[in-house]
Amino acid sequence: MNVKTATAFLKQKGYEVRLGRSSASKTLLVVSDIHVGNIYAVCSAEPTIANTAQVYRLPRRNQLLLEHWMDCRDWCQNPHLMIINGEPIDGPNRKEQGGDTWSSDPNDQIDDVERLLRMHNPRRYVFTRGSNYHVKDGQMSYEEVLARRLNALGYNPDADVQNVRHASVKRMGAHSRYVEYYLWFKVLDQICNFTHHTSYTSRHGQRANAVSNEMSSLEFDRGWYYPADRSIAIVGRGHVHYFTLVQSPSTTGFTTPGWKLPDGFLFKNGLGGTRPHIGAVKVIIEPNGRIEVDKLLSKTKFPKPYIADWTELN
Repeated sequence: MNVKTATAFLKQKGYEVRLGRSSASKTLLVVSDIHVGNIYAVCSAEPTIANTAQVYRLPRRNQLLLEHWMDCRDWCQNPHLMIINGEPIDGPNRKEQGGDTWSSDPNDQIDDVERLLRMHNPRRYVFTRGSNYHVKDGQMSYEEVLARRLNALGYNPDADVQNVRHASVKRMGAHSRYVEYYLWFKVLDQICNFTHHTSYTSRHGQRANAVSNEMSSLEFDRGWYYPADRSIAIVGRGHVHYFTLVQSPSTTGFTTPGWKLPDGFLFKNGLGGTRPHIGAVKVIIEPNGRIEVDKLLSKTKFPKPYIADWTELN
């Protein structure tokens, strides 16, 4: 499907679609909190439980999530870089003893999220580290396994960039990792920073505060995390499962939506504000320094909870 066809298709389905303005621009596709393995999260058309050779039969909610995943693929075709900003799988869910998962085996989950990520066919993948509860078991990092399978870009924040050419885009020695807590990189000389965690709130009017605080705090770290004579162009965060965009004269900051509908954990503080945003974020960086941030959030009407009428009872 070419760009023109994909654009017409998405507009027909009710999405607002905007395209980059320059063929020399670079596109970053940002996803986070995919949580493959959870029964409320996106998965492929035929996720398989290897131990029993069973195929998880998708309920309607998973079919709708997968449809939106495919829409995002068509909306942002073959990006320059796909950033997986934490938690591609749900993990074994130890506290719930594997509840709410179609498979509590991380290998099944890694297999399935690999299928999903390969659909996007970016030039390269890059990862940040999510919550240890979801993505680690002792010293074992499931994100590291997935990143190696996808031949992701390695990142070493301790690299001696004076002695190593392109140190930020290749592994630095046999014991370096593919997945770190944060990323610093440049695209078309625009400095970008990504890390998974940021503060969550169910109060919609306060959701921009966490991003604004990160942007201002990084300004105070000028000269420490990045050169004192430069500004950060992009600040990206995950974890919260909702999209928020904050812009200043020099910096654009955002949080990414997720790919999981509410589960029992989210209801522990009440019901209000628990509706997540489902989708992805696209960042277009142009050679002239112009930056455009767009999002594709699901327009699909997920089934609403049934409201029972108990007026007449036997």
